[in-house]
Amino acid sequence: MQIFILLGGVIVYLAVLLLFEKSAVKANRLSVRLLSIEKQGEIETDSESELNAPFLQRVLQPGVKKGIHWLGTILPMSENASRALTEQLRQAGSYQTAREYIASQIAVMGVAIAGVFLFSRVTSMSGGTTLYATLITVFAVYTLARFHLTGNITQRKTQIENGMPDVMDLLSVSVSAGLGFDQALLYVVERCSGPLVDELEITQKEIALGLARTEALKRLSARCDVEPLHIFVSAIIQAETLGIPISNVLTTQADNIRNMHRQKIEERAAKLPVKILLPLVFLVFPNLFLIVLGPAVPGILAAFGG
Repeated sequence: MQIFILLGGVIVYLAVLLLFEKSAVKANRLSVRLLSIEKQGEIETDSESELNAPFLQRVLQPGVKKGIHWLGTILPMSENASRALTEQLRQAGSYQTAREYIASQIAVMGVAIAGVFLFSRVTSMSGGTTLYATLITVFAVYTLARFHLTGNITQRKTQIENGMPDVMDLLSVSVSAGLGFDQALLYVVERCSGPLVDELEITQKEIALGLARTEALKRLSARCDVEPLHIFVSAIIQAETLGIPISNVLTTQADNIRNMHRQKIEERAAKLPVKILLPLVFLVFPNLFLIVLGPAVPGILAAFGG
């Protein structure tokens, strides 16, 4: 019984989390408008687009966002905890605030607890069993939320590391061709895509708005929290401080980043034989022995029996 309750809480959590995650992602309105023009061949007004939107996007999502925002404003939360959680959300690629994230978790817990109580009423569970199932559901929601956030952070860092060699090569070539660093950064942002390019776009906008280049690069390094990017940013800042030509530094760093990426791939390839040993021993070899030695087993038993 507890297993079914836990599974129900997990399903409810995933459904509501998908709704919150869709509402938290920042949509590019310009690209959406251009795509609608290409598909339909005509320009629609914003009011017509809103009227043509489904009920979930037109009514439910704004209501959920307002409720989450209101719940986040009344939550007690320290500044240090809010700052640390906000950094984790930025590393995961989410634009929610820390209060909104906690509020969304509380809302999911509330929905899951309501589902548990409803199920307990239908099945006539005892009070102790209902309390036990509620505690399990709350723990499951909290654990899944932490695993979901940690998994998104790890996945995004991996995507940033994998995209660094190509992006840095293009940035180095652009600066060597005569563009300034800021213009080369804008060129890369316009012609590439991915999580790293999204972070570079934020950095380029910060520089365009008047923020010092060194400070913008430090923010980029803190947001991504990837070791090759830390090294790259440190080299650029040192070149800015010492007056070294930035094109030479970019060329050197691009080569180093590509070498580091190659070494990590070779390291992962070297670990594969060890990782595949366990499934070989417990899954492949028993079946192989069964196929090879199976037909001989009756003869062996008959020989020993005789």
